[in-house]
Amino acid sequence: MQFIEWMSRTILEQEMTILLVTHDRAFMETMCTKLLELDSGKGYLHEIGGEGSYKQFLKLRQQRRDAQASAAQDAKACPAI
Repeated sequence: MQFIEWMSRTILEQEMTILLVTHDRAFMETMCTKLLELDSGKGYLHEIGGEGSYKQFLKLRQQRRDAQASAAQDAKACPAI
């Protein structure tokens, strides 16, 4: 935990852009101002960050997946021309 706190402070003191991969939600919410989601070979940029951003990300991802499923279902229902 001390390393994560040190790294957070060090990064925040600098004016730079970094790309990081993390599974630590608290670290992500502290450090990230944008999230890049990679899903099924596609990238989705989420302009979110800060406290609660992981929960917001989950909601946005589910909305997108629901819309994709609905579009696929509509495509199946539409007769071929």
